[in-house]
Amino acid sequence: MTEDESNPPAEFLRDVLNKRAKYEKEVRESEPFQAGLRYLRGITDDFYETIVDIRFQRMRFDAHDNYLMFRFAPLFVESSLAVETLVREGKHNVARRELRFVLEAAVKL
Repeated sequence: MTEDESNPPAEFLRDVLNKRAKYEKEVRESEPFQAGLRYLRGITDDFYETIVDIRFQRMRFDAHDNYLMFRFAPLFVESSLAVETLVREGKHNVARRELRFVLEAAVKL
């Protein structure tokens, strides 16, 4: 194959990389997106502090095995970390799924 012949896979890859670079510059590096990430980080940090408080309460409370909140705390931490990471990477549908899990788990408690 010579330089003049078209290479569809290479052109496709080049197109995808160009679109990703454009998305990075226009969306992920924009001030509104960064402000949203800072806001999400603040909420996540407050959530982590709440989980630490729940852990302290568990140490004081003898009947902690009877309550789901103490058992669900690690899952909440995992989900909140996942949501923050997924949003930062632009995977919003998966982040919504994680948020749905957190909401359903919180309602069940």
